[in-house]
Amino acid sequence: MVLVGFVDWLTSGISPIIRWGLSLSLVAVVGFVLARWVIPAMRAKFERIAVSRKIESRFPELRELLSTAVALYLDSSSTSTPITSAILRDAQQKAQHCALTEAVDRRPLWHSTLQLSLALLAMAMVTLASPSSSWIAANRLIMPWSNTRYPTQHQLAWVVAPTILARGETLELELLDRAGPLPDEVVLELRYERDPTRIQSRVMKPRGDRMVDRLDGIAESLSYRARGGDDQSMEWTMLRVVEPPRLSNILLTITAPKYTRLPIATSSRLATVREGSQIEIRADVDQPVRGAMLKGTPTPKTVLAVVENGEAIATDPSHPWVATESGSFPIELSTDDDVELPTLARIELKVIPDQPPTVTIRDLSDSKFCTVHARIPIHAIVKDDLGIQNVELRYGPWLRGVFTPTAKLLYDGGKEVSLEVANAGGQQLELQDWIDLETISGLTPGARVDVNVLARDYGGHPSVSPEFSIAVVTEDEFASRIMERQAAILNQLSDALKLFRQSRDQTTSVITQLRQNESAEAASIETLRRAELNHRLAEQLLIDPSEGAERLIQQCTEDLAQNRLEKSPIYAPLATLYDQIGSLRQTELVAIRREITNALKQVTSKSPPPSAARKREEDSTCDPSSDSPIVSSLTTAEQAQNNLIAQLESMLGTLTQSDTFGKLIRELVQIHDSQKQIHEKLDELRISRIIATNNQAATGESATVAWVVMREQELARGMEKWQLRCEDLAARTAESDGRTSQLLREGLEIASQSAIAPMMRRIASELTSERVQESVVLALQTRDTLARILEILQGKPTEALQDNLSALEESASKLTEHASKVAEQLQRHEEAAASTDPDAQQNTLDELGNAKGPLAAEGDDLAESLQASGSPAAAELARASSAALREAEMQRTSAENSLAEVRRAAEQLSAAMRQLKREIQSGQQQLLQQQLGKIEEMLAKLLEQQMIVSNWILESEDARRENPAVKDAKSLADFAANQQRENALQLAATAQLFAEGLPMRVVAQATSTEMRDFASRLDQEQTGPDSQATSSRFATTIKTLIDAVRTASTTPPPAPSGENTPSNGAPKQQLSASEIKLLAMLQQAIAEQTTALEKRREQGELSEVDLARLDELAREQDELIGLVERILEPTNATEPAKDGDTTTQQPPDPTNNLGPLDSLESELLKDIPTPGGAK
Repeated sequence: MVLVGFVDWLTSGISPIIRWGLSLSLVAVVGFVLARWVIPAMRAKFERIAVSRKIESRFPELRELLSTAVALYLDSSSTSTPITSAILRDAQQKAQHCALTEAVDRRPLWHSTLQLSLALLAMAMVTLASPSSSWIAANRLIMPWSNTRYPTQHQLAWVVAPTILARGETLELELLDRAGPLPDEVVLELRYERDPTRIQSRVMKPRGDRMVDRLDGIAESLSYRARGGDDQSMEWTMLRVVEPPRLSNILLTITAPKYTRLPIATSSRLATVREGSQIEIRADVDQPVRGAMLKGTPTPKTVLAVVENGEAIATDPSHPWVATESGSFPIELSTDDDVELPTLARIELKVIPDQPPTVTIRDLSDSKFCTVHARIPIHAIVKDDLGIQNVELRYGPWLRGVFTPTAKLLYDGGKEVSLEVANAGGQQLELQDWIDLETISGLTPGARVDVNVLARDYGGHPSVSPEFSIAVVTEDEFASRIMERQAAILNQLSDALKLFRQSRDQTTSVITQLRQNESAEAASIETLRRAELNHRLAEQLLIDPSEGAERLIQQCTEDLAQNRLEKSPIYAPLATLYDQIGSLRQTELVAIRREITNALKQVTSKSPPPSAARKREEDSTCDPSSDSPIVSSLTTAEQAQNNLIAQLESMLGTLTQSDTFGKLIRELVQIHDSQKQIHEKLDELRISRIIATNNQAATGESATVAWVVMREQELARGMEKWQLRCEDLAARTAESDGRTSQLLREGLEIASQSAIAPMMRRIASELTSERVQESVVLALQTRDTLARILEILQGKPTEALQDNLSALEESASKLTEHASKVAEQLQRHEEAAASTDPDAQQNTLDELGNAKGPLAAEGDDLAESLQASGSPAAAELARASSAALREAEMQRTSAENSLAEVRRAAEQLSAAMRQLKREIQSGQQQLLQQQLGKIEEMLAKLLEQQMIVSNWILESEDARRENPAVKDAKSLADFAANQQRENALQLAATAQLFAEGLPMRVVAQATSTEMRDFASRLDQEQTGPDSQATSSRFATTIKTLIDAVRTASTTPPPAPSGENTPSNGAPKQQLSASEIKLLAMLQQAIAEQTTALEKRREQGELSEVDLARLDELAREQDELIGLVERILEPTNATEPAKDGDTTTQQPPDPTNNLGPLDSLESELLKDIPTPGGAK
């Protein structure tokens, strides 16, 4: 059987007939074995007599006794006879002496067993080696009709085995090997229906891990299979070719998304649609079908409905086709036998995705560093493939680690895209706006402002531009950056001047050669070309649109203007320099380039051959008159070059002076910062000496003292050198730049009067002598003096703003006068238009027309004045008014047209007046901000000095208690008294800066008076706990004053007259919490001092000074009461109802003396006497 199975395995791929033969031969072998051995063995019987005879043949001594005994034993009739018994006993006795087992022949049994064991062993080994193959072999031999196959190395199978195909379609076959890699060669066998006996073979092509083949234009049915490697047993697959249904009159109806507002469109098989469009299909079929599918969509299939009894297909409303991606989409139809047949119809679809907008903003690298007053220009470009719905500018600072953006709408396209934009197929916007950093509350130097632009299209897709960060710096730091750029401009101008000089020298050399009749020499041409090249290079350094000095200067002035630093000392020189370079670009540079180019062309065109040149050299009578135009052009160019170089040298001198002035300011800033650091070190040293012992102070402060002494001496030397450079620059700029010279002289005057350098050396000397208190006072004075000089050199912004406001107010007065003249013209025009006499009307129009020319010229002058005053918007409106007046002059023959133009002129002037009033109000607010800032600085310095007084009072009291850490209590008390008087004077001066009637002024005046009285107490060495508490109260009052000033600086300006004004014409004064707190503190101080003085009066200890102080306190109390009366006065109790006013007037409540105050105000002011109150 093993042999037959092996033969079957060898011949398994040849023919099934061989397997049937092997199965039959196996049956024959089995039948032979059964007939030859098994059946006879089964039929054989066991004969005892025969066995006995075989034993007797082995043992002859038994003769026939054993067989006779067995026969008698088997014969039942003779067993009882004596003879039988005797024979049996005799046979038994003889058989006992014989080894009967020796008579057995075991060899046939052993041979059969061995043969059977070997056969079973062979079968077991084959089965264990390949159980599946053994089972398959047995199965194939036992059931030859089965389709069981042996396992092979290759198991070829079709990926998809088509069984039906439309006529004319392409048959694509793809083969894989389920057992692993494909064989090297696979043959595709084809058997066509028209000739089944003929088999065609084609070698399939490998593609990756597959074998593929393609048969185009299949016209008849066929069978196919593949053979390769050891797999030769693939069954034939029948492919039936049928006639497919055909589509005609294909119509696509395209409905774009609603937000696009695009009309419904139709197409045939090719369509371009927007993403999200719904497509409806309608087509006719040439034969009835049962179903239709659209394949290739993102979902596996889209069902198409069959209509008109199967003769047409259409989109199923329950399965809409939404276009999401481009591609080729075939239509499959199913026939009556539910076979899906692809048709030749394909829908080629191109889907245009709805991309989000693209947003870009102009590079803001020039605005990377700005001050808190900057107005940063934003230029955004937004593009979208359909339409832009809105664009937002988002900006905001990072405050305490939190981003707080502000959104500003730049563009709003409405809820729906316009038809014009939708039909245009896209939209592009260029948007410009400004970011005003002044509008961001809480913005301080050191903060960061992030800027981006957000755009949305009508599909809801947002897009954000790259984020840009702006660092907020101080004005000094920004000016320093501009000065660094100014130094680079200075170097570039120097390089340009050097090239211009080289070009001039070369031009002069060519002129000399030409006058010597060498116009045609190559050396002259080459020199002239070098001159032209140097001029072009110098022009590039000077006026290149992107990197020239003119462009760099323009960027600096624009940055200064954007940061509202037009009044800065560095702005005017740069602006003048920019105008001068612009003038050179239009005059000298053009003339030089033109003349040099003309001369070069003439010299090149007239250049003779070398032989002619040598001949002319030999001929002394050569006439040079032909070269005179060249010489003339070069002479003109040389004169322009000399003028250009002279002007550039003047510009460089001015810019150098400006740069030197900027360097002096930066040096003074460094000296001021160093002096401020020294003051802080000395203050720390003074405090440490208060709380430490002498030994601790000596060991811990020696390094600090040595550093301060050395640093003060260095600063003194630096200050002396600085003053010398300032004197030199002031002398050099006395004629060229009077303003800079005046600022330098003012700063030098303060430095000389204050003796800053000697004061610095005195600080070092006092500190060397262990007089720390005196050193602290001198360091503070030196720091404040340096700050005053810096303020002067940096341009006095407050005075500049006042000058600007004065100019605006003067322009406003002129504008009012001019507007009144135009209004008079308008009135007369209206009268002329209403006149019924044509002659009188024309005479009036002629008279008015003659007056319009001078009036328009006056308007032009007024526009120039407004432009110079810093109001370009009002100036533009004034120009428009003048243009309208000139147009009215031309329309004098038409009363209506002339009246309309004059009315337009009047309207333009009214708009200009409104614009000017807004700018004046804004300027007043800025001036107020600067003044409040100055007051805040003064109060901050005053607070530091008051803290020094408190420390001295504490040290004096400690000295009085014999604390070894301090020395002289009397000197400390004197220091404190003198400083307190100075503080009182400074606070009184600060009080005069507040407007009359403000709570801050009243409190500051009262506190300064109390400070003077307190200084007298310090002269008497009253440094106990009461004095310490009084000094601390002064510091608290100053702090509250600072809070009130800060609140006032952030409060918006009051509404103009007539807006939100109460009926009595006096709006109720709104107080901040700090101002209310100041009034409450003042009332408490007055009450405490009055109580103390009254106690002394009762005790008879009241002096003349105390009586004067009581009178002052009474005056302060009256002033405080009057202030509260003005603040709390009801606003609706005085004015009667106007005629026609039906509003009911509510009578005032006599019990409500405090007016409409909230709980905080009532609580803080409850102790202040009020009108009609008991207190």
